[in-house]
Amino acid sequence: MPYEAQNLGRRFGPLRWDVTPARALAFAAVLDPDDSGALDDAKAAGLEAAPTLIASPEWALSQISRRAIARLSPDEIVRGVHAIQDSAFLAPLRLGDRLVCASEVVGVREIRSGVAVTSAIIHRRATDDLVVARTRSISIFRGATLSGRPHPAPEFEGPDLLDERVSASWPKGETQIRIARGFPHLYSAAAEIWNPIHTERRAALAAGFEDIIVHGSALWAMIAKRLTPPNGGLTRLAARFRAPVVPGLSLALRWTTNGEQIRFRLSRPDGVVAVTGGAELRSH
Repeated sequence: MPYEAQNLGRRFGPLRWDVTPARALAFAAVLDPDDSGALDDAKAAGLEAAPTLIASPEWALSQISRRAIARLSPDEIVRGVHAIQDSAFLAPLRLGDRLVCASEVVGVREIRSGVAVTSAIIHRRATDDLVVARTRSISIFRGATLSGRPHPAPEFEGPDLLDERVSASWPKGETQIRIARGFPHLYSAAAEIWNPIHTERRAALAAGFEDIIVHGSALWAMIAKRLTPPNGGLTRLAARFRAPVVPGLSLALRWTTNGEQIRFRLSRPDGVVAVTGGAELRSH
């Protein structure tokens, strides 16, 4: 069934979403259960939630928008995959904050595997309307066709963090990220992101995957956890999800950095690159 190009410009929300201690602590725990600092909501300086927690309300918004796309079949909607996530973090997420989140379809185009849809998402703090984060997200509806004229999305402000060529001469680093077999179940609950391809083998097999797969946003958040300095300072994180990751594996995270920008790639044990991207850090 076709995806209608006339969805371009459609807006969804506002969605009101509270940064509660339960949400912030569960998300921190699933990313690193041994990080006592990220799990201490009683410390004198106060606790900030992981900036990547915005993935949770963004998922809720995506479900609102997907339900509004009447001409895609339920199977096509389930087969939708996260292709790119590029988020700018403009202010800390504080416990007790209420976010007001809204999205807009800003790009649609047909590609070989289906239809790529770009959404622009804005998160504002309810108390003062401050923009705390902006995201450019691309989803691919596999097997769908585009009805109407394609429309390319505008470029994201700032450097192209998905361009790996600029970092060839930068100092390098490497670490391992172990993904437990049950991790997608824990992440689904902590992030409130429910898609059966991440937790139910029958659903994943029916969607064309070899097994359940790890959420793209989980890999994105775990990369952020490994690359952010102890004093914080992550201001932007972009990732292209190139290949699915089955849980129960150790992944190799390699990166280069000049101190303010980072380029990274996350590889499976078979050598396939699963995620590439970049990050920006605040100058201290």
